[in-house]
Amino acid sequence: MNHYIHQIPGRLRIKSPILKNEKYHREIRQLLSSLKGIEAADLNPTTGSVTILYDPAQVEGKEIERALQREGYFDRSRAITNDQYIHNAVSKAGHIVSRALFGSAAGVALEGTSLSFLSVLI
Repeated sequence: MNHYIHQIPGRLRIKSPILKNEKYHREIRQLLSSLKGIEAADLNPTTGSVTILYDPAQVEGKEIERALQREGYFDRSRAITNDQYIHNAVSKAGHIVSRALFGSAAGVALEGTSLSFLSVLI
């Protein structure tokens, strides 16, 4: 996952690979400070994310998002939402659990047979 967006009224979190590069952080801060209603912005180069607190009565999250996209700091077309992120994580966990259960069941079913060695490989 390279691009991510999560928004609730008054808080916007965006993750983008370009945000890992601290040379852009000053420009991003200037851009955000030019928008009315921005209360705080926390840039994290380790995670490549920015968390923005804003007053929804003065500025909309979509407006902030568009400003970051217009300047090339974020690509909405490549972003996943929090719901998609959770769905992907649950699907991946389910796949891992089902493989483990199948491997365990296969091991029990083949126990004592000449195929028991193969069950270890599953």
